[in-house]
Amino acid sequence: MSQRGLEALLRPKSIAVIGASDKVGRAGTTMMKNLLSGGFNGPVFPVNPTRNSVSGVFTYPSIDKLPQVPDLAIICTHHRRNLELLEQLGQSGCKAVIVLSAQSEQFQAIKTLCQQYHIRLLGPNSLGLLAPWQGLNASFSPLPVKKRQIGIYLTISSSS
Repeated sequence: MSQRGLEALLRPKSIAVIGASDKVGRAGTTMMKNLLSGGFNGPVFPVNPTRNSVSGVFTYPSIDKLPQVPDLAIICTHHRRNLELLEQLGQSGCKAVIVLSAQSEQFQAIKTLCQQYHIRLLGPNSLGLLAPWQGLNASFSPLPVKKRQIGIYLTISSSS
């Protein structure tokens, strides 16, 4: 894996939110809110085929309609779409992906696709990524995290 892939995950310049939404309780809703309120300076591209905008941001109907290849894509859709979306992201040249949810039966196929396309992967079944010192709250945590220069953040989570 290249250093570029790691940079794309940890210091993205642009982010696509696949499955961005305005519906209460959806991971894509919380993800958009957190990215926009956290202080991220780069473009955020919501992807949703049925909406014109999400959180006041113009929405793209599909990955291939994005104006540029995002450094980081966050998959917030139903797990059934993971493999199809990873394939599309890999073909587009995206270098880093966060997969929020997946079934254990998908893990090997997800890993194989990411290796095939040289994609850095966080997940599956990830809370996301928090880097408040750079204004990045790419998580679906319900607690807001604002851009900070100093301080310690601790997130404790548990999963079965």
